[in-house]
Amino acid sequence: MKSMILLITLTLFSSLALAGEITGAGQAIEVLKAHNISINQLQQRGLKVLLGEITGAGKRLDLDRINMIVTGSKVLEMQQASHIEFKHPSQARSLKDVRHLEFNHIKVKVSQVKGIIYK
Repeated sequence: MKSMILLITLTLFSSLALAGEITGAGQAIEVLKAHNISINQLQQRGLKVLLGEITGAGKRLDLDRINMIVTGSKVLEMQQASHIEFKHPSQARSLKDVRHLEFNHIKVKVSQVKGIIYK
C-alpha cells in the first residue's frame, strides 16, 4: 500500500513539473513562430535555444553569448538593447546579474524572459 501511494505521489509531482516546463516552452515557441523564426533555422545558424523558465544554467550564461531573448510576446535582439540595468555593476557578467534590459522604450525584467537564443 505504501509503495502504491509513493508511486501515485511521484507520478503526480512529475506530471506537474513537466506541465509547467511545457507551458513555458510552448509559449516561447509560439512567440518565435509569430515572428517567423524556427528553432531549426536558429540551430542551422549555429545557435542554441533554451526555452521555458530561465533558471540555473540559463541565468548563468555570459551576456556576450546571448543573441536574442524571448518574452511573452516579443523576440528581442541583444545588440538592440539600449540599456542594461545591473544589480551590482562591478560583478555583472551574466543574466542573473541583470535587473532589467531596455530596448528603446521596452523594459524587460529577467523574470519576463521565456527563452534565450545563444552562441
